[in-house]
Amino acid sequence: MKRNVVGLSDPSFSNALDDALQAVTEPSSRLMESAFIEGGLSPFSGQLATLGFGAGLFVHYYNEYRSQGFEVELAFEAAKVQTLSHPVIQEAIAKTVTTSVNRSVVQSE
Repeated sequence: MKRNVVGLSDPSFSNALDDALQAVTEPSSRLMESAFIEGGLSPFSGQLATLGFGAGLFVHYYNEYRSQGFEVELAFEAAKVQTLSHPVIQEAIAKTVTTSVNRSVVQSE
């Protein structure tokens, strides 16, 4: 059986992903505003908070690039890079890696 690999180069997948990311723009903005700005929730409050913050950033950056005329594939990649390079996300990744390494060292002793 042949397996179809779907990605951003597939127009039907790309268009559907674009529709989905544009559709969550407003709810994502509300989440960022109500939870992280008004509510004072820290992205470091746990994995769910970090994931919510990262997702909100990604949607924001993606739609910002799309509104500037970038194609879906380029907007996706640029938003990914910008999200992963955000200081909060960098710190969360570093903490996760450090915790995993520390667990591995403790378990191997």
